[in-house]
Amino acid sequence: VQLNEIIFTMFKWDYPERWPNVAEKLVAYFSSNEQNMWLGCLHCVHQLVKKYAYKKPEERGALNIALVRLLPLMRDRCMLLINDESLPSVTLQTMTWLPLQLITERNFPAWMEVFQIILSRDVPQMTLELDEYDRSNSVWWKCKKWCMKILVRTYERYGQVSLVQDDEYSGFAKFFSNNFAVPVVKIVMMWLDKCRHNVYVSKSVLQQLLMYLNYSVSHAKAWKVVKPHFQDIIRDIALPILSHNADDDGLWVEDPQEYIRSKYDVFEDSFSVANTVASMLTAACGKRGGVLDGLMAFCYNILVTPADQRDPKRTDGALHMIGCLAEILMKKPNYKLQLEDMIVQHVFPQIQSGFGYLRARACWLLKEVSELKFRNKNNISCEIELLMKCLTVDPDLPVKVEAAIALQHLIRFQESAVIPFMEPHIKVVIVELVKVLQETEIEELSGVIESVISTFSSQVIGVAVEITENLVGTLMHLVQSEDIENSSRALMAMSVISAIETIVEVMEEHPEIMLEIEKIIIKVVVYFMENSLFELYEEVLSLVFSCTRERISPDMWNIYFIIYEAFKRDAFDYFTDIVPCLHNFITVDTNAFLSEPRRLEVLFDICKTVLEVDQAYEEMYTYAAKLLELTILQCPGRIDNYFPHFIQISLERVSKRLKLTESRTMCLQVVVACLYSNIELTLQILETLKLSSANPPLTQGFMKQWIYDMDSFLGLHDRKVCVLGLTAILNLPRDKRPAAITFFNSQYMRSLIMLFQGLERAYASRAADDSDSEEEGDEDSDQEELASDEDEYDEKTISNLAKKAGAALSNYDDVDDVAEETQLEAYTTIIDEEDSIDEYWAFKELLSNLSTTEPEWYESLMRPLDPTQQKYLENILILAEQRRAAQVSRRIKEQGGYSFGAPSIPTEFRFG
Repeated sequence: VQLNEIIFTMFKWDYPERWPNVAEKLVAYFSSNEQNMWLGCLHCVHQLVKKYAYKKPEERGALNIALVRLLPLMRDRCMLLINDESLPSVTLQTMTWLPLQLITERNFPAWMEVFQIILSRDVPQMTLELDEYDRSNSVWWKCKKWCMKILVRTYERYGQVSLVQDDEYSGFAKFFSNNFAVPVVKIVMMWLDKCRHNVYVSKSVLQQLLMYLNYSVSHAKAWKVVKPHFQDIIRDIALPILSHNADDDGLWVEDPQEYIRSKYDVFEDSFSVANTVASMLTAACGKRGGVLDGLMAFCYNILVTPADQRDPKRTDGALHMIGCLAEILMKKPNYKLQLEDMIVQHVFPQIQSGFGYLRARACWLLKEVSELKFRNKNNISCEIELLMKCLTVDPDLPVKVEAAIALQHLIRFQESAVIPFMEPHIKVVIVELVKVLQETEIEELSGVIESVISTFSSQVIGVAVEITENLVGTLMHLVQSEDIENSSRALMAMSVISAIETIVEVMEEHPEIMLEIEKIIIKVVVYFMENSLFELYEEVLSLVFSCTRERISPDMWNIYFIIYEAFKRDAFDYFTDIVPCLHNFITVDTNAFLSEPRRLEVLFDICKTVLEVDQAYEEMYTYAAKLLELTILQCPGRIDNYFPHFIQISLERVSKRLKLTESRTMCLQVVVACLYSNIELTLQILETLKLSSANPPLTQGFMKQWIYDMDSFLGLHDRKVCVLGLTAILNLPRDKRPAAITFFNSQYMRSLIMLFQGLERAYASRAADDSDSEEEGDEDSDQEELASDEDEYDEKTISNLAKKAGAALSNYDDVDDVAEETQLEAYTTIIDEEDSIDEYWAFKELLSNLSTTEPEWYESLMRPLDPTQQKYLENILILAEQRRAAQVSRRIKEQGGYSFGAPSIPTEFRFG
């Protein structure tokens, strides 16, 4: 292992520039007759390939040149060893792999011959003497595993000719499909037949065999080979794999927590034989006619067998099969109608079975069909009652977990139907969920707790503090354990924090409870920050954000300084995660923020630290400048003494080369915000400020860069700030207007029109986003099945899909319309509030004022506009009036509407 790592490092840094003759040396060693050299060569080739694993095709030239010479030699060596079943020989064969970029119709048959020989030959009887672990990891089975991996990958990419998008490979795809898909599937069927008759096949090889079979479902010629035997595969292979087995029994009894983790381990899903079987059955039942009916008849026969004659493990397998096909069954009207009766007759009884694994399976199946709306309301009541009983009183942890997750799915898909039955028992349910979470430590249960708390927020008020304490206890147990760096425990800790965050969100309207919850949470934040638990910084900072979204308590203000200390110590890289918290501290209670001068000093020091570091990610510069800008806008007239410092660090960063336009524009926007807030002071600073790369005055240089970048200011907020900044500049009295401002008089109106055009698109985009609602309807139509001699995708189908994709893409002709909102729009200030200053009206008042008080300045600004721009300007002024009227109307409505005085109505009328 160490030598391989050394070789990889050498290749990474020295090949091909400093070590160009590697291929020649490897060819020489491969050409020798000493087999002990060949293994070392294969290891070297493997490390060479790893260097280029994530490179673009055009960057793999040096690798391809080497492999063109090495692959034929590797194939020849394999053929020399093919009949040698000794351990050294098979070890060498195990090291074979095939880069798909270098395969051709000329060399591929030779490789296929190697793979078919390796796959077809039997494994030595001596391997049966090994225990299960050593047997499955022996080189004989590893050799077959890697051959199957290559063939499965090739089949996946080239087995369906019509799906190969690259014309360069379409010819090879036809060649592979016509010549090798069927021969290989025959070998696969041979091994599956051996497996049916209790011949040992390693799990890793069996998974690859079933995966190849999965792809064969869509291939007409391969399916003809598979179809006559598919019912046997269901009965003798799929059912045993999907059934509770002896290994499961052992874990269930000895280590139920590990049993649960093994069933919910996302990292193992891609290697799970059971999951591969489920995918294969889903593909076959969805794409090939008659398969679903046969499989359901098979499962039904198992379920209706008298209980005293029925193998409970086969019952488990049958329920597992039905659950795997739940999505298909609910789209088939004839099966959907029967599902409710099947559940009542065959699933509900199993929830009360004497076998724990059957109770767990029944709960799991109810989760899979949780979208099914029962016709009989008594059945949903019975379902909820059974699941809550499994959760609260069942003695087996796996049953409790499956019941909890089933309840979560029912809440998700049938909330209105579920709430009346769960509501009276919700406190007991939540307490039990937290208890099971502490015992099992699986992250899925945190999601269940989140769902329950969100749905029954008013019912959890009385236990919110208790739940938080228990969740924090679980979290501290996780982070204080020795293996917190274990990925599964870290994920679990993240999910627990997410559950705590949900409690905070639903308790925001209860300040007295929030104060108690905050005291518990603060201990967690302090512990994480002081102990530098980097793995969970993002989640903990998100928790702080949630706690400061509506109000900031005195205890949370202490966290402000703890975050600062962590940033200065070791959390610099988490600056962008800190920004949302700082935004809350600045904007939620601005008066409190400014009441302690050190808080502003801390903020400035954080931003200054980021902007002065040349090695920082440029995105960090954008966020640092954004913090400065929003602080200026949020605190008008109250922090003017900091303007020189804010402007200096922002322009110093602009003076250095920045790759991201957004970073440059945001640094400029700091100055624009200062102009809007206090233009005279800002111009004075620009006239006198000295940068490391420029001497004063800086006004003209700044204005030139700002106007040049005007089309790069995106979103509502940034464009609005620019409009307000330009309005402030143009409104300067003549005696206070520097020459640098007058110099650009021909540019201002064009820039403003550009900004208003952008604002028009941005407002339209936001309105469209607000009005759009996703409507997801049930799709009850049958999926079209394939004939036995039909491929899943033909040329007509692909053509239709391409047309639909083209039509969808045509909706995105205007790039500006796609990205009218920026990520920074979320960091709002007082000028972003609905009733704040309106940029359109501010602009109209500017023009009205200039036209009367400074007609010459007004004329110099308007003169550069062409008739089209003048017409657009008129539309802006009309829109300004409309927006003003709408704003006034909105204010009146918020104040309770118009107030009309009661008229004096005479009691009598006199005529004449």
